[in-house]
Amino acid sequence: MAIAGFKYLEPSRDKVPSRARRKVQRGDILYSTVRPNQRHFGILKDPPEHTLMSTGFATIRAKSDIADTNYIY
Repeated sequence: MAIAGFKYLEPSRDKVPSRARRKVQRGDILYSTVRPNQRHFGILKDPPEHTLMSTGFATIRAKSDIADTNYIY
């Protein structure tokens, strides 16, 4: 499943949600902790630079020298 989209905010002019706190990286696996029965999850293949994720998502980041993120996903 792919991440459906990103919301772009400009901190100098937009109000950034207080729950947008976790910086994510390429290869991170995201699972929604809010209404998990809706099965919102995905792997970030090429996120935009400086992407922040809501605390409503659990983030899994594999150590690349130990595990393959695609396998874990």
